[in-house]
Amino acid sequence: MENKTLYPWAWTTFLLICMFANQVVQADLITETCKKSYSVSMCEPIFRSDPRSAGAKDVKGLAKILLDICIGNATETLNVIKKLQASDPNLEQLLSRCASDYKLMIEDDFGGAKKKLDENAYKEAAKLAFYGGARGPVDCEGTYKDKKGSPIRQRNTDIAYLGLLARSIILLIPS
Repeated sequence: MENKTLYPWAWTTFLLICMFANQVVQADLITETCKKSYSVSMCEPIFRSDPRSAGAKDVKGLAKILLDICIGNATETLNVIKKLQASDPNLEQLLSRCASDYKLMIEDDFGGAKKKLDENAYKEAAKLAFYGGARGPVDCEGTYKDKKGSPIRQRNTDIAYLGLLARSIILLIPS
């Protein structure tokens, strides 16, 4: 009589093949999504930097991750603003507009976009992501009249790009 037991190495090989196939499918999701996005060169590195992206099942999952990244970036920037305000009395007043813009960006714009995604209201989510990336950084930089801009100029630029990228990814979600 034949032994019908599978060898342990056969199960291990099978599991490795399944895991590799899943990684290839997820890589394709990120690559294919990013090819259609606002900025291909920026999109893939952002998703690849967040380990949750490998587990995203669809574009909506990627959009949620990106909105979390936007919120995290805006929160870090708000903390930088608070430190700058505390360290320099001259910056306290100048950065007060930036601080209020970033609070709105975190709660209303990017936070609101996440809620709209959960409600499958994709156009509204895309609009809120766009507002988060455009309104706050532009208003913040507008308070600085000199050519150097604000002390958080690069952070404003980064969040603007993230918001535009989030908008473009959300608009790829099939209705």
